[in-house]
Amino acid sequence: AEALLVAGLRRRLQAKLELEAGGSSWLHARWLEDGELLRFVRARRQNLAEAEGLFEKAAAWRRKYAECWALDTSVTGSFGSTQAKYLRALQGDGAPPPAWWAFLHAKLPLHTCGKDRYGLPVVYNALGCCDLQGCVREVGFEAVLRYVILQNDHFLDLARQATLELDDARVQGNRQVLHGGIVILDLEGFSWRRLGDVKTFNEISAVVKLLHPERQRRLFVVRAPRAFSSVWKLIRPLIDPRTVAKISISGAQDALPPDLWDELGVENVPQQQQLQQQQQQQLPQFLGGQFSGLELKGPSGFQRVEQGAFARFQASR
Repeated sequence: AEALLVAGLRRRLQAKLELEAGGSSWLHARWLEDGELLRFVRARRQNLAEAEGLFEKAAAWRRKYAECWALDTSVTGSFGSTQAKYLRALQGDGAPPPAWWAFLHAKLPLHTCGKDRYGLPVVYNALGCCDLQGCVREVGFEAVLRYVILQNDHFLDLARQATLELDDARVQGNRQVLHGGIVILDLEGFSWRRLGDVKTFNEISAVVKLLHPERQRRLFVVRAPRAFSSVWKLIRPLIDPRTVAKISISGAQDALPPDLWDELGVENVPQQQQLQQQQQQQLPQFLGGQFSGLELKGPSGFQRVEQGAFARFQASR
């Protein structure tokens, strides 16, 4: 059924694109692949008209901001190639990345860090200790949004490439399109008193949901504070049951859920020699890093971004 819906969505979009551009479209062919269209079909509960509308909104957003940010999307069709270029630059390959990006890379522990048992990427996001409001104050909301979008596109680029590289017999045997990897959300240090961060996170999430529907196969919330359990009881009934089924939550004193290891595969947990020094400091020990709640500075592990931090960062480059 999904295959038929994907084919139907592709026909609709191709017809519109041909009318719009007279047969030559600005849209990269990647976005009409099965794996990409399937995300939009699933995000709208297999309602073809709604999936088409969501796709068109996402495509319009990409077109607008590719021009606003002067980004070249010809390689992958996404903004992820820019993120990959900046990451290579940190290793000395190419011109240094812009200051705002380098600053946020240092302040936002949001990294792709290894592979799961399917060879798809794992993302570690230490939201609990991030000072989102401080980052917005220093570089502006659009820069923070841009950084997150670049990272998420890079994540999906890696997932897409890993899917394409899967053994042909394996893919043909189950006909399963693996279009998203694992996300680990670390809430150590998070406090519900940081309402400004929650607001900023929700504003960013609204754009991410538009551009990256159904972007993750599993979400593991780890080291969640006690208060989170009561909040989760309130919001869980409001979340799509399919999304709830992807989420696993463990508290600060809990052992990591066994299904996390099942998804990752112990042999795929990155070793320290595979990580940059900065990543080692920001990634938790269970992912091959040096990050420990006992070693964090500040109340409950919160990493405050001080006033003027970006100006000092620029001066030190």
